Amino acid sequence: MIAPSCPPGYVLSQGLCVAGGAPAPVPSGGDWYAIGGSFKSRGEAQGRASQYGPGWVVMNTKTCPNLTNGYWVAVAGPFDKATAQLYINETGNGYLKTCH
Repeated sequence: MIAPSCPPGYVLSQGLCVAGGAPAPVPSGGDWYAIGGSFKSRGEAQGRASQYGPGWVVMNTKTCPNLTNGYWVAVAGPFDKATAQLYINETGNGYLKTCH
C-alpha cells in the first residue's frame, strides 16, 4: 500500500497529512537509517521519499554493506538510533537499520 501524497508544508504522520514534520537531517555521527520502504526502481523509492517529506532521500542499497543489495530505499539518515526512530515514528511505517 502506498501512502497518500501530502500538500506542500505538510508531511505524512501515521497515515495523516499534518503541518510540519520530522526535523531536517543533520550529521550526528551515527550509522542508523530510518527506512521507509525498499523498491526495485529508483522512481518508486523517490515517490515514497517525496511522500514522507523533508529529510527523506533515495539511496541504492549497494552503498551500505548491511542492506540487501539490488534495491532502492527511501531513507532518512544517517543518525544516532534515537533520531532515526523519530523519523519512523513520524511516518508510522518502516524500520531501522545500520549501514555497517
